[in-house]
Amino acid sequence: KGFTCTGIVKDTTDGTWWTGNYGKPSSSTGGSTNFAASIVHLSADFSTLLGQITFASLGITQNLTLAGPQGVTIDTATNTLWVASPESNALYNVSKAGALLATISAPITGNVNGLTYDPVADQLVTMTGDSTGANVVISWLNKSTCAVVRTITVGFLWFQDHLFIDPLDPGYVYM
Repeated sequence: KGFTCTGIVKDTTDGTWWTGNYGKPSSSTGGSTNFAASIVHLSADFSTLLGQITFASLGITQNLTLAGPQGVTIDTATNTLWVASPESNALYNVSKAGALLATISAPITGNVNGLTYDPVADQLVTMTGDSTGANVVISWLNKSTCAVVRTITVGFLWFQDHLFIDPLDPGYVYM
């Protein structure tokens, strides 16, 4: 019961929520699957677990250091999920039914620690720390090639892990 939410996005098609479950296994649990990283689907009022897609079911391996997702977003152009993993520094495109559609390596320095979708640009937006660890770097990525389209460096601590673009006012990125 309960989990560490590491990214959350509202599904505008039905009002439900998708969240990242960090799922960090620990040596004290022997790496128990009870703590497995996953994408969690919740009802609109957060009272009901509608489903869960484990990293293991997607073929994504975990270790005891950086186990789970650090960002979840919905690509409204394709109605699919994107999930960021700091362990592999990869972005995973996943169907809502739980099929892994694509894996792309993030071409940016630092582990991806936040993810959102820009519906106007039709691009993924990631958040990482810069090489000094003192700033946040927000990068817009081409979904197909994962090429960096543009970046913004913000003088803000790097360990923020939620990123959001309001689809009704996409001119702003929120951390």
